[in-house]
Amino acid sequence: MEEIRVDCPAKINLFLEVLGKRDDGYHEVVTVMQTIELHDRLFFRAKESGINIRCNDNSIPADESNLIYKAAQLLLDETGSRCGVSVELDKRIPAASGLGGASSDAAGTFIALNRLWDLKLTKADLLRLSRKVGTDVSFFVYLAEDDFSAISGGTLLGEGRGDELTRIPSLPPGRLVLAAPPIAVSTKWAYSSPHLGLTGGKKNPKMIMDAIESGNLESACEFLFNRFEEVIIPKYPVVGELKRTLLNEDAAGTLMSGSGPVVFGLFPEASKVDEIAGRISGLRKEEKVYVTGTYGGNFGFGSAECKFRG
Repeated sequence: MEEIRVDCPAKINLFLEVLGKRDDGYHEVVTVMQTIELHDRLFFRAKESGINIRCNDNSIPADESNLIYKAAQLLLDETGSRCGVSVELDKRIPAASGLGGASSDAAGTFIALNRLWDLKLTKADLLRLSRKVGTDVSFFVYLAEDDFSAISGGTLLGEGRGDELTRIPSLPPGRLVLAAPPIAVSTKWAYSSPHLGLTGGKKNPKMIMDAIESGNLESACEFLFNRFEEVIIPKYPVVGELKRTLLNEDAAGTLMSGSGPVVFGLFPEASKVDEIAGRISGLRKEEKVYVTGTYGGNFGFGSAECKFRG
């Protein structure tokens, strides 16, 4: 196989608590993460040597700082392979948004190049390597089928650094409106804020997990929680404004994902979501608005439609 296509899903955090700093410099967290339909699409083409990346978004770096590059180089370093690859990234997930796009792309790179370069690495091997690239990379690698035929969407509990993962029942189907304000939030800054975790006792994910298992989306929405909101919203009031806008449009629940700044609203019914997104776009012209859905199925890998463009 000389070419391959991978669809790399975004994720949202339905619950995110920061428990404290670890001895290794990372933070202890507990989180519930959910794949969503919004995804990047990556095309890989084998070549003799080197790693080249092209992207339809000029703001995305195409050098060694890109997690796609880091994942590919790590595979070469770990296996001693001398293969090369050209990668074309069709970027659809907003960058630096709390939706895990770069991490998902790195996971897709691990999975695709394991097949393209015939490295014969196991899922356990790729999980070990993913932790060297980024915490959220493990989430997406974990969701890969054991034969690497697809990434199966769903809901996971993350503990430790967020990469000690357990599959839990999937969130009931629902539609999402995502609002992405034109700001960048530093994850490092958010974690280092002296105000993080000062507004009460630590939250436990049990209630939202029980609600998810009950199969009631609206009940699950009652327990959405993100500790970072107490740091992000005072500094970036637009995040709070977007949450209020979505609630005024009758979202069952709304939350900032990850360390932000993207805010999502969950809607059990699909009938009026496009209309709602249109109204928000009209009222808040600075924000990019996306309509998508929760997803527990499979994200595709392919060769028939992965012909390189250009």
